[in-house]
Formats: sequence, structure tokens, C-alpha cells
Amino acid sequence: SRYAGGYDDPARLAGSFAGVASEMGNNGIVIRGNSSRYMLWKMEGVEIANPTHFADVIAFGAGGITALSSQMLANSDFYTGAFPAEYGNALSGVFDVKLRTGNAEKRETAFQIGGIGLDFSSEGPLRKGGKSSYLFNYRYSTLALLKPLIPADAGVIKYQDLSLKFNFPTHKAGTFMLWGIGALDGQSRDAISDPTKWEKKTDKETFNLDLSNGAIGLTHKLIIGSQTYLHTNLAGSGNRISTDYKELDGQLDLQSRERVDNNTWKLTASTTLNHKFGAKHFNKTGIV
Repeated sequence: SRYAGGYDDPARLAGSFAGVASEMGNNGIVIRGNSSRYMLWKMEGVEIANPTHFADVIAFGAGGITALSSQMLANSDFYTGAFPAEYGNALSGVFDVKLRTGNAEKRETAFQIGGIGLDFSSEGPLRKGGKSSYLFNYRYSTLALLKPLIPADAGVIKYQDLSLKFNFPTHKAGTFMLWGIGALDGQSRDAISDPTKWEKKTDKETFNLDLSNGAIGLTHKLIIGSQTYLHTNLAGSGNRISTDYKELDGQLDLQSRERVDNNTWKLTASTTLNHKFGAKHFNKTGIV
């Protein structure tokens, strides 16, 4: 959040690394010339859809504004090559996002207004004196609020997102974590009903775009001795794109021209056993 022009977006900031290129028009990550669609996004060790508003609409593998918030992020891993064996389905790079744990001792709240949205976040203990905690961040687009300042041909642009993490440590059964992220996007434009005002083809088109993506998961971490732990994930993720084009005909009646509905979802289960042999060597063995 301290970088100028970063838009609170880790994908844009990744462009400062060697071999990585980005542009202001979108937040696609181009590594060694590879398309941004070949980036692998993971959250808490689970593969997820690109956590970006209007993802794959501006460009494949890229979007406009991140659905992640710096209020939620912990130290995360960004790989530009030589991936460990646990990372598949990637040809260019890997962004493995980790969510931090909320403050279990004191309740804290933050609110900010910026060029990309209104943000509200909160964290704290679930009950006084306990060790369980919550953390969440909600963002609503300021573009929807700034509609009068946006060019008319852009239509109405709106988006919102929510990310959360609940942490439940136990005495003997390990630590359970419930986490999730979700984004809703929309863009619409109405046709101009007066033919004398038509200047270009899009003036007589009605357009509606609806997108959603998200993931929710349950993570369990069990400490086994001083050098070994077991890490297990159960998660569901998916994304949806729906577009609807209609066009005014000679009698000024709307005729359907194109409609697209694309829904992708999946369930993931993974478990890894991690063992540290010494200061320089450790082993991670698992299955997805």
C-alpha cells in the first residue's frame, strides 16, 4: 500500500521484479513474455480463479482491479520459475497468497476511501479471553458512486468483494481455519433510443455483463512433534461470466444478438506432511 500507482494490488507490484512486465491498462502479469493467462493463483495452498475484478474480460488472465486487500495479506510467495513440485498447471509464474490471522487479543477496525473503492475491515477475538479470532474486509466500488464523472459510453461499472478468515486453535486437535474470498462485478449500457444521435455502432446496443468468482475453504494444521506438521485443505472455488448483447433494429425494437454463459467450478482436497531434518533440509510430501 506504500507504492505509488500500485492500487493496493499485489499483481501490479509484481511488475517490479526482474523478468516481469505489467501495464497500467490491466493487472496482468507477463513473465518472460508468457501470457498472463498461464499464471497460477493459489490461496492458502489451494488453486483458485484469478482474484481480480473483471478477470478475463479485458485480457485473458488479467483484469482491472484486484479483489485482494492489503488488510488481509500475510507474507505470500511469488515464483517466476523453477517451481517446487507442489505447483502444477502453471507455465509462467505462481502467486501463492496467504491470509494473515486476525488479532485474538483486541478488536480493531479500519475504514478507508480511495480511488478504487470504499473499504471496511475488522478483526478481533471471537470471544473475550479466547484464542479464536476473525478477520474480514469488504470493498464497494467508488466507480458506481462516481457515475456522473464516467464517460457515458462506459455505461455503469460496479463491483464489490469480501474476503475473510476465521482461526480456531485447539489444545490437542490442531488449528482449524475457515477462509474465503468472493467478488461480484457488473457493467451495463443502454442503447440510445433516438436514431438521430447514433454516431457509432455501439450507440444502438444494449449490453449487460455479470461476473462472479470466489473460493471458500477449511484448513487444518496439526503439529506432530517439534519438527513435523500435517497440513490439510478442503475447498471449493469457481467463477462465472455472463454477457448479453441486444441491438435496436429498424423499428427500434431490441433484438438479441449474442448471449454467453460460462460457469466453471471445482472441489479440491489436499494434504501435505512437512518434516524438518535440520537447518538446511526439509521434506514436504503430499497429494492433491
